[in-house]
Amino acid sequence: MNDYKDEDELMRELLWCKWANATNTTREKADRRLKVINTVNKLVELGVKKAEAISLAAPKESRSTIYRWYSLIEGLSKSDWLPALLPDNKGRLPVSKNSYRVEIYSVFKAHYLSPSKHSYAHCYALTITETEERNWGCVPSLYLLKSRLEDDYSKLVRKYMRSTDSEKEKMILLLENKIASLRIQLKILEHDLSQIHNIKF
Repeated sequence: MNDYKDEDELMRELLWCKWANATNTTREKADRRLKVINTVNKLVELGVKKAEAISLAAPKESRSTIYRWYSLIEGLSKSDWLPALLPDNKGRLPVSKNSYRVEIYSVFKAHYLSPSKHSYAHCYALTITETEERNWGCVPSLYLLKSRLEDDYSKLVRKYMRSTDSEKEKMILLLENKIASLRIQLKILEHDLSQIHNIKF
């Protein structure tokens, strides 16, 4: 199995997985945005200035809003504009961890908690690929998998598991030094507290 796909292909898979997890309402919003952009582009092709084309295509939207939509599709293939225009949302979240196969979470976790230090998005795309190849069913949203991972492992533990062996040794040494320092501070506090208790008024 080839885990390391071209970055453009990974991004495309991630966009369409986001679409698969989106609600009908957010899909409709993305579709409306796409129609506005297509209309603006057609007007520009006919010789209309872009600012005027935006006003004609979306009179109720601010110009900055339309330009922000354009920024969402910058550098993408036209066939991938629709999912890229989805409003920022968490998608449909399964009601429990039992609503998807535990293997999916295990794969996502294995990709993220490794010294490769892949981003969440990259690990999610790899998880989608492996899930499809093994026919494990629907992949939950990236938000759900990320939230579960962050619930299961603290920030420090995640950092440790994503470190190389040499980085782990440095982290352990640093933690040991902090613990030693805290023990010294605790002894000082205990001594101060003991003196306070012995003070007679």
